[in-house]
Amino acid sequence: MKLSRLDLIYSGVCIVLALFPLILRAQFAQRIRTARPSVTMGTYTIGKNVLQWQSGLRWQDLQADQLHHNTFQYKNVIRWGFLEQWEMSGVINYQRDWEEATPQASLRQGVRRVRFGLRHHLFEKAGFIKAAAIQGRLWLPVAQKEDQQEQLGGRIMASVSYRLIGQLRLITNGGWRWTGQTPSEVISFFSLRCSHPLSRKLTLVVDYFSGFQAFEPDYAIGIGYFINSSWKLDIAVGSLGESLTNHRYLEVGWATRIDWRQ
Repeated sequence: MKLSRLDLIYSGVCIVLALFPLILRAQFAQRIRTARPSVTMGTYTIGKNVLQWQSGLRWQDLQADQLHHNTFQYKNVIRWGFLEQWEMSGVINYQRDWEEATPQASLRQGVRRVRFGLRHHLFEKAGFIKAAAIQGRLWLPVAQKEDQQEQLGGRIMASVSYRLIGQLRLITNGGWRWTGQTPSEVISFFSLRCSHPLSRKLTLVVDYFSGFQAFEPDYAIGIGYFINSSWKLDIAVGSLGESLTNHRYLEVGWATRIDWRQ
C-alpha cells in the first residue's frame, strides 16, 4: 500500500501529539551528541540554545560490468535547539560524480541536497527501552541540470534506543520517504545501529540498513573519537548492497557545537 505525502505528514503529526505528554528531560549533555559515524538517527535533541555543526567528506566507488562510477560528497548538517526537546536542522551537500561507461565518460558536480527538518525527543526512561524521537525532513528542489531533486520530497521516521548487555546500545529507525522525482515514489525503510565504547574517548559503531520493498541490506562500521566535550571526529567504511555491483564508501567527519545556555 502506497501512502500519499499528506498521509505521511498527518501520521507524523498525530504520533507527536499523542506522545507529547510523556516524560521530558533536559537534552543538553556534558559531551556532544551526534549519531556520526552512522546513517541511523539518534533519539535525542541537542538542547535549548545550542548550535551544532556536523560535517563529513565521503568517497564512494561503484563498479558493475562496464560501468565505473566515482562520487565525492561534502556533507553539512546544522542543528539548532530552540527548545529542550525540539530542534531544527538544515542540510546542504555538494557532490561530484565521475561516471565512465564504455565508451563514454561524464562529469557532474554541484549542490545535490538541500533539506530542512524538525526533530522531537519523545521520552527517556530506565529499562530496556531507553529513549525515542521522531523526525521529519523536507527535501527541497535544487536548480541543477542533471540527477537533481525535481519536486518537493521528504522523509518521516521514528527512532528508538535500547539498552543491551553492559554498555552495548542499539538504535532502530523506521519510516517512509518520498523521492521527489518523476514519477514520485513512497519507500519504507529501516536501519539498525549498535554502539559500544572502547574507551572513554573511543566508540565503535556498526550499521545495517535497507529499504523494505527492494531488500538489499547495506553495512558499515566506524569509530568515533571525542577530542573534548564539544568536538568529535569519526571515520567509517561501508558496503552498499545493490545486486551485481561492487559499491563501497569511505567517510571521515567531525562535529562541534556552541551554546549560550547560561
